[in-house]
Amino acid sequence: MLSAMRKNLIRAVAVAAAATLALLPAGCSSTSQKCKGNSCDVTVKGDDNVKATVLGMKWEFDDLLDDSIEVENKKGEKLMKEGETATVGGFKVFVKDADKGSAKLVISK
Repeated sequence: MLSAMRKNLIRAVAVAAAATLALLPAGCSSTSQKCKGNSCDVTVKGDDNVKATVLGMKWEFDDLLDDSIEVENKKGEKLMKEGETATVGGFKVFVKDADKGSAKLVISK
């Protein structure tokens, strides 16, 4: 049987651990978009596996590096450079800006 002092110590450690975990940032990735008609301006923040639904299609954005980003949907994928326009899975994608951890794109049908 544990002594009362030992039980209190275990509780204190558990509370401290839970508090520390609560302070850690949850998933450091996000997307935002502004759409008009069949075109969306999309801002992506994170490093890998940033996911979003844009114009009814599920997208994944990976390898957000300085001047490049990998753009993928279920119909295709492409590593794109800043300033490049390409067709990815039937959608036109333009990379307006790409930096480490963030990118701005225009996706249109």
